[in-house]
Amino acid sequence: MKKFLFLFFVFFGIFGFLNFSNAAEYNCNGSQKCVDVKGYLWGADDGTNPPGGIGWINLNNTSSGSNTANGADYKVTFNRDTWEFTGYAYSENYGYIKFGGLSNFPSGNEACVINEKGGNDCDVHMIKNTNGSYEMVGYARFCFVYETGCSGTLKPSNELGGLDGWIGFKGTNFSITYSTSTNSFQGYAWGGGSGDPNNSEYGQGVGWIKFISPVSCDVSTGKDCLSDNSKPIVTLTATPSKPNYTQNVTIDWDITGVSSCDTVTVYSSPTNTNWDSTVISNLSDNKNIGTLSGTPNVFGLTCTYGTETGTAEVLVELDYSSPIITLSAPASVNYDDDVTLNYSISNAPYGCNATLYKNGVMEQGFTGNNGNGTLNVADLKVTTDWELWCEDVTPPSPSRTGRSGVKTTSVVVSNPVMSLNVVDNGTNDPNEITCTNTGAKITYSVSNAYPNSCVAKVNGSTSVSGWGNSTTIIQDGTNHISTTGAVTQTGNILYSLTCMKIDGITPFTAGDTITRDCNLTPGSLSVTASKACYETSENIDIHYIGSNLQANSCQKNWTDAGWTGNQSNFDNHYQFPAGMIGVGNHSYTMSSCVEEDYPTNPPLSSTATIEIKTTCPIVCNDPCDPNCPNYTSSHRCAPLKGPKIKEQ
Repeated sequence: MKKFLFLFFVFFGIFGFLNFSNAAEYNCNGSQKCVDVKGYLWGADDGTNPPGGIGWINLNNTSSGSNTANGADYKVTFNRDTWEFTGYAYSENYGYIKFGGLSNFPSGNEACVINEKGGNDCDVHMIKNTNGSYEMVGYARFCFVYETGCSGTLKPSNELGGLDGWIGFKGTNFSITYSTSTNSFQGYAWGGGSGDPNNSEYGQGVGWIKFISPVSCDVSTGKDCLSDNSKPIVTLTATPSKPNYTQNVTIDWDITGVSSCDTVTVYSSPTNTNWDSTVISNLSDNKNIGTLSGTPNVFGLTCTYGTETGTAEVLVELDYSSPIITLSAPASVNYDDDVTLNYSISNAPYGCNATLYKNGVMEQGFTGNNGNGTLNVADLKVTTDWELWCEDVTPPSPSRTGRSGVKTTSVVVSNPVMSLNVVDNGTNDPNEITCTNTGAKITYSVSNAYPNSCVAKVNGSTSVSGWGNSTTIIQDGTNHISTTGAVTQTGNILYSLTCMKIDGITPFTAGDTITRDCNLTPGSLSVTASKACYETSENIDIHYIGSNLQANSCQKNWTDAGWTGNQSNFDNHYQFPAGMIGVGNHSYTMSSCVEEDYPTNPPLSSTATIEIKTTCPIVCNDPCDPNCPNYTSSHRCAPLKGPKIKEQ
């Protein structure tokens, strides 16, 4: 701040003191007429040092408020003849800002607009658009960019830190508008170089500058920057300001500043036939325009008095509700059960269009009203996510929709109820079928299974006569009997029934096992090595013996030229030099051997494991040998002495 106060004295030492503010029109530049501008602008200050934002900007230090520079008066004036703004404003962080008399404007000139009054197109001035509205356009500049005062040579770029000092009052996405009826400026200026984001100079400045209401010309009530002519001031209000779609709306108007209007124009969007200029017979009155069917609704009134106009608008939006929905659902049900959902609807005074969604798909719709209710869904077969929506039926679009949130009901698929028992058809023995038999008798019952899904098997096969795919399984929950032909399988025989659960997806099996022995001989298998450790210079001997095994069923993990594989009984040796396979641990396995008489038993398997070393440890079991691990002590192993014979 001290730096800028010093600049203040330097600046005014060069340029002198300005006139203080006037609250009315006064002569300027000879016979031209001027009025002062007053009010504050604001640019964000991030609190850094040097300052990171513009802070408060005062347009006139004779207007009320604080944050003004010490010393001479300063102000911005508006010339009613040229529509130009000239003079100085003051920023608490960046010092003085010059309006008018500038040159070398930013490239692109986005803020420059033709001044129909003949002034410089790029200096700050007022324009009137084709629609009758007014805007402030052009550029002002911070004085700190100059070596001295507020003109002449610019400081070196390394002192400016990338700032160019320009403030644009119009750009591709911002503007400052002026209302003659309220004598106020509103909008944003841009203190960031070019106002076009695509321009290379965009952002080379101090950022956004907001016009804080009221920013206005310092004139009497009813007058504006452009003239002191009496002008109409129009006020519009709507009652109620936010009606629902069943309420009538009344528009009140009040026109002050003039004794009458030369012409009155009214408009509405969307068009409302009850609001037309024939209803305006007094400067202050009201009109009932009925109910509204759309939103937003804009109503406007313009009063013209001589060359002056006053316009006001009122926005009326329908008040429609956002329904509040709750929904509860059972956590789980059995397959194919009915489901009852409980819901509540509130904040829907005019009702709502309700929709129940089942796994994201519309299940049913109904008219919802405030209160509680239930919804019933029959025969639930899959786990389901529920959600209830209710759309407010008030006419405005888009309407508001309340949602309950998702609730999930899991479907429990219970197992089929199944039983199966098998006995010898001749002896009714539940444990064993005789070698000579008339077949097996199966008693079964099935319920709660998927229709026509059951398959009967014997040891996994469906080709057994009397109990297989050809058999129709009755699923009525009562006992049924099925008999087979003579049983020829031996060993343990599994009779089973596989049915799909009621959902038709998951299988479920029930079974019973019975044995047919007939004095059969079990198979055997043994694979051994002659010893556990072989030295590399020795021959290895693998001895494998099998009996009562199905030919060609055994598999081994070594190659033996002496093995043909088609023997049911065998006693073979596989011998080879240990040095052929090298030092390490090795295993020799014979597996998958099916017993001849018990083919349904698990296949037999046997493994011999050996170790090949350069030198194997000595195998010793002599307790009197000190080299053996079980050696006891020397005195126990000393030979017995005989009686001493006296020499003659």
